[in-house]
Amino acid sequence: MELDRQVGNAIAESLFLEVGFHTLSPVLANNEEFWEELFLALADECVALLGFRLEPVTLPEWVTVTRPYYKASHVLAVTNPEVESLADLPRDQFVGSRLFTLADQQFLAYLQALPADQRWSRLPFTSNEHQLTYLLEGKIGGAIAWAPAVHETVSKLEDAGDTPVRYSRLEPLPEIVTEVGLVLRSQDTYLRQTFDDSIRYLVEAGIIQEIIEALSYPGSPAE
Repeated sequence: MELDRQVGNAIAESLFLEVGFHTLSPVLANNEEFWEELFLALADECVALLGFRLEPVTLPEWVTVTRPYYKASHVLAVTNPEVESLADLPRDQFVGSRLFTLADQQFLAYLQALPADQRWSRLPFTSNEHQLTYLLEGKIGGAIAWAPAVHETVSKLEDAGDTPVRYSRLEPLPEIVTEVGLVLRSQDTYLRQTFDDSIRYLVEAGIIQEIIEALSYPGSPAE
């Protein structure tokens, strides 16, 4: 995300370092391919990965993460202005849900606890673009996704046009917040502590809040 890039610039500036960015392929964070590419990138191209969502996944032993610098909720993205929460969505409509997220896990568990005739039909997605395109085309009534991902994806979709995408609550599900930090090699303990100190400074000085507001992103600095 653009927010991660700007936070990376702010971290480098606070440490009086020059920064360069290397983009990884957009693969799933629980995919072996992702960890293989990240291992090579951290060995040859860079020292840390920005924008890592601290979801409940098992990390390889060679990985460590910094303190989080940003957090935001998962939402139900809708185009219907009458839908204020998941509970308002008609049960005969499809709900798209982003795979391998805590929100999807809780949504699936909630569906399984409901009587069959009271369940929404769930469509799992591995791509934010695919999910939001389905929403804008009216193929699903709502999309359960991380709010910043919705914000950034809709801004890039050419066919979004003037269709307003709104953030609705996930009720009756509980609020689900995901934090974001950096990933480093576990051997880089001093570097991780240095980044932790920088993030703490950027949060306390209000710099990350300024970045969030300037980009109009949902969410807030991590505590």
